[in-house]
Parts: sequence; C-alpha cells; structure tokens
Amino acid sequence: MLYNFVPSGRGKDIIKNGFTPEEREELLKTLYHRNKETSVELLSTAPQLARIAFQEEYKE
Repeated sequence: MLYNFVPSGRGKDIIKNGFTPEEREELLKTLYHRNKETSVELLSTAPQLARIAFQEEYKE
C-alpha cells in the first residue's frame, strides 16, 4: 500500500520530506508498471494513479 502524503495541519511543517511533483510522477509510473508484472496487487491512495494508468495504457 502506497499512501498519498498530503501536507496539512501539523504535517505542513514536514513538507520538505515529501516528494517533488516529478518524483511523485515517477513513483506512480513505477507502481503502475510493477502492478502489471506481479500477481500481488499494489494499491495507492493517490488519485493521480488513475491518470497515470490511463496514460501508460494508452502509450502501450
């Protein structure tokens, strides 16, 4: 399970520990491709994963 870090409340003070948008994009692409390669289902709370899946599926 990959949880989507949303810096809010007291979490906004640790925003420097989060991913950059580019790092997040690459992580979600990796998750998508790994999910296709294994029988173990990988999950994420990131809503962007649906967009990544659509884009990556369209490329293939």
